[in-house]
Amino acid sequence: MRVIPTWVHGLSDYVIGFFLLVAPDLMDLFHTEQVQWVPRHFGVAILFLAFASRNETSLVKLISMRAHLVFDYIIGIFLAVSPWVLGFYKITWIPHLVCGLLIFFMALFTKKESDSVYANPT
Repeated sequence: MRVIPTWVHGLSDYVIGFFLLVAPDLMDLFHTEQVQWVPRHFGVAILFLAFASRNETSLVKLISMRAHLVFDYIIGIFLAVSPWVLGFYKITWIPHLVCGLLIFFMALFTKKESDSVYANPT
């Protein structure tokens, strides 16, 4: 059951993407390069999707919401398992797992198409 409107999903992408960009600084995660750059790379990817998807909060309407949600599934899973796959789970894993699961479940419950005419240019 998809109950989250695309505009709510779009706003959450900006918040999560920005958080992932600044999380290493906020949480003092400078132990290894992987711990620093993994969330930043995912943050950039999420912000790109937020800017380029066809929803009410994007700037450029290039990517369909269906494709956006598929990318979110992939990003969410990889972000959630990255501490164990890349071997830095002993340093930190909670922000990666929480944000990854949040991204995945937001995509799971977000509507596939926007109800707004402004999000779907012809």
